[in-house]
Formats: sequence, C-alpha cells, structure tokens
Amino acid sequence: MNYKEFCDYVEGNILEFVPSECGNRSVEINEVVKNNGKVKKGISLLPEKATMAPVIYLDDAFDRYKSGGDIKAIMEDIVGVILNAEKAKNFPDLFDFEAVKDIIGFELVNFSRNKERLKDNVWEPVEDLAKVYRVFFIDDSSLSAAMIPNELLSCWEITKDELDVLAASNMEKMLPPVLYDIEESIRCGLSSEPENLLEKESLDARNKMLILTNTHKSMGAASALYPGVLEKVSEMMGDDLTIIPSSTEEVIIVPKSCPMPPKEIGNMVREVNRHMSQEDILSDRVYEFTYNESRLRQIPESLPPVKNPKDMER
Repeated sequence: MNYKEFCDYVEGNILEFVPSECGNRSVEINEVVKNNGKVKKGISLLPEKATMAPVIYLDDAFDRYKSGGDIKAIMEDIVGVILNAEKAKNFPDLFDFEAVKDIIGFELVNFSRNKERLKDNVWEPVEDLAKVYRVFFIDDSSLSAAMIPNELLSCWEITKDELDVLAASNMEKMLPPVLYDIEESIRCGLSSEPENLLEKESLDARNKMLILTNTHKSMGAASALYPGVLEKVSEMMGDDLTIIPSSTEEVIIVPKSCPMPPKEIGNMVREVNRHMSQEDILSDRVYEFTYNESRLRQIPESLPPVKNPKDMER
C-alpha cells in the first residue's frame, strides 16, 4: 500500500480495534496544517457528543508499515495511543468558557509562513510574527494545543483584549519561563537541569549567550512575550537586548553591546534555518528589545537582502 491507501485502510478498519467499552466512535482523518504550512495526516476517534478528541498523525505508523510492521499490531497501537491520550488529557468542552478559561494561552509563530493557517482564528501581529491564541493540554510527557476560532471567541462573549490578559496570566502558570546560560546548558546536557537565571537578581552579561524558553521546552519562544520577562533580563544584564530566533521552541538572548553586527547575526540565522526542520523555524531575522521603550522590534540591518528583479528573471 502507498501512503494514501494506508490512510484509507486505517480509516475503514480502525473501529474494529476499539474496545466495546469505549462506546460508539466516529473516525475522522484530516489533513492537519501544522506550523509553517507543514501538512500531516491525522486520525481521531471522536466519542459521541464530544467537541474534540486527540489527533494522532499517521506518518510514523506508515513508516513502520513500510519497514515490515504487522498491520494488525500497528492498528492496535494507534487505538492504544489515542485512548491513552484521552485519559491523560481529559478534554473539556471547548464551548464551556468556565471549563477552559484556565488553560488558554498563546504561541509565537512566523506570520508569512502561516497566513492560511491563521485565517478565521484569533491572533495578534508582533512585528513579522504572530501571537496565536490557543487552548493548551499539558501533562508530564506531552504538550498539545488547539487554535481558537473567531467564532469560539464570540461564543465565550469576551473581547480579544480580555483574552490576551487571561492568556498572559495563564502562560506564566502553565509554562513558566526559564533562562539558561547556553554554555552551562551544553555542559549539563541531559544529566541535569541548568540553573534558571530568572531566579537571580543580576548576572555578569559579558560574553553571555542566554536561552529563553519555558519549563516544558515546547513552544518556548512565546516566553519572550510574557509580561515583564524581557524587562527583567534587560535589567539583569544592564543592557538592551538582541533577540535571536533560534526556533519556535526558544530564543537566544545576547546583550545589545554584543560586537557581532546584526547583519552577520541575520545571515547566521538564515543559514541555521536552511538545515532545520521547516516546522520549527520561527524567523529569518533578528530582533531587539530596548528597556526604555519596552518593546520587541526587528533590526532592519538583519533583514534578508532584497533580490534584484533582474536577477530573479534570469
């Protein structure tokens, strides 16, 4: 079977592997547009009267099938993963604002790479990026999030400004920010957790490269938008900041007095992006945070060079 035939087979036969005690289910297989336009096939087994259910992507299952995996065992594992995810997440009714108000947050993504994905959903521009509001589902081993359609916001009967205040407060509780010295992080590796510098009052900024993310280390670039976080880092460093978009998972912070010119840093970012999974790319440019203005903005010198129209015609 090719990939399409495999997906059709899963859709047509998966219910045979759902235990009877799980009740009636409907099978949904959809093309899910992930970050930066990455498209994956996802399957869900929607219980009766449920508004949402876990989505499991079929790419890995198909790779396992191509490698000679037993199709029956693969189907049983798909069902098992879905049912375990249901138990872990305990999905609430999205239309019940009281049930979800404490798990509303946001992520930070590239706007131009996600234009289609952002349509009809709630988001705010941040320079060339997009602050996208989501309902989060977090446990010890995984993090997932559902985008918030405009119609759902209307159903909740709250404004976007109210949503933003709520999301900012929730993010600091759900996914607290952490700041690491990049050298210490490399030394610690997987053996231990480096010191969270946000718990310090000050630090020696000389020759420092810092990683800003969250405790889950997923969607961690959004921590740069938490109220007061960049202000605190700037105070600790005694300098304004240069923000390097490492990925959607984290940003790298260096003092504004760093001797490397923004143009060179921008070129470095674009070179790294060439070798990164497209789904993880945040931006191809560099940002600055000035304490007095308390805002994040692009550094013009770091932007990609504009192609000459004559060169494009060749």
